[in-house]
Amino acid sequence: MKNSLILFFLLLTGSAGFCQGPTIIGDSKTQADDDLDENALKDFNEHAKQKVEMFQNYLTIVADKTQPLEKRLAAQRQAEDLFIKGKDIFIEVSSKNSAKKTKYSVMDYLERVFNAQGYTQVKITFYDTCLISDWKKVGNGKYESVATIYQQFEGYFQGKLKYSDRTSKTVELDLDKMRDTNYDSSARATVLLGNITVEHTTAVKVN
Repeated sequence: MKNSLILFFLLLTGSAGFCQGPTIIGDSKTQADDDLDENALKDFNEHAKQKVEMFQNYLTIVADKTQPLEKRLAAQRQAEDLFIKGKDIFIEVSSKNSAKKTKYSVMDYLERVFNAQGYTQVKITFYDTCLISDWKKVGNGKYESVATIYQQFEGYFQGKLKYSDRTSKTVELDLDKMRDTNYDSSARATVLLGNITVEHTTAVKVN
């Protein structure tokens, strides 16, 4: 009888310990921290610069009618993938001949660059290094910044330069720490491009 009581007591305490599960030290809410430290944000500055430069490279290819059609179409799709999804993102355009600025969706803008009606050849180049501002926290694990880019547009007709301008533009940058959790467990954060607005347009002399 005594041995039976001892066995019952051991089974009872063992079961209680099993149901209890691992011990948690500290408050999980206190330990959870969605902030990125200064070094991480500096790393994302470089990541953002790479994304902007990728867009610039794709745009140059999309505009270039001497490139193979398949390459231009692939660059157009890849450029679209650099932008925030699920929002009405726009790209603004301007002209040296007018103060008016016009906004297009990313898809419509790239289509216009691809077709470049009125020109037999178009060259889009970027004549200075893009500048990235400091990141600003706007939510849990969410940050925003802007890049400044400097773009030159040249439109040719049958080999003769017909139009050219230089434009400085601001590119909104969106960093979401949790965006890629289900996409890539090794890279839980990514930078995507947002609205692109025209800051200033200047004429380039056409001979």
